[in-house]
Amino acid sequence: RLPNFGGRTALDSSGRIYLSGESETATGTFEGVIVRWTTAGILDGSFGTGGVLHFNAGNDPISGIGTTLDKEEYFFHATYDPYTDRVIAVGTSADNATLKGFAARFKMDGTLDTSFGDNGTKLLVPPDRPAESFGGGQGALAQDQCNQVQVDRLGRYVILCATVTNDGAAETAILRLNSNGTFNK
Repeated sequence: RLPNFGGRTALDSSGRIYLSGESETATGTFEGVIVRWTTAGILDGSFGTGGVLHFNAGNDPISGIGTTLDKEEYFFHATYDPYTDRVIAVGTSADNATLKGFAARFKMDGTLDTSFGDNGTKLLVPPDRPAESFGGGQGALAQDQCNQVQVDRLGRYVILCATVTNDGAAETAILRLNSNGTFNK
């Protein structure tokens, strides 16, 4: 399945084309999708399954990210990292009523890069803020939505998130990760 929603594009150093977005599953939940085409414009069978990678954050029990929910709340954005020759993606998933931002990094064959974060994924809760004040907290209002990622000139990941804290305050957060998935202060 190609993405139903989103439609963010990137090129890698070989000129291959990436499209990232969200796709509805047969059960009505949503998952992240990254599609890769060759420079000739055909699906690249060496990436994912037949050129298409489906990523459901809830399938990763190690990271504790959560499961996906409806299209209004789930975001997935990927870009190419020329410094590591990997694809970095950020998104928003849900665990009960709480939205959580996450990052995931993939090798060029579409498998998770386990040298990044916690076995390939990273829950995006800043280290200097308690989890309950930046998504991942208790109560229906705690949420964060991370939906943009760029690679800076030092190979770090700059991630844009919007958050609503438990007390209802809306904030914008710009997070920066090192290439290994640790927070860069």
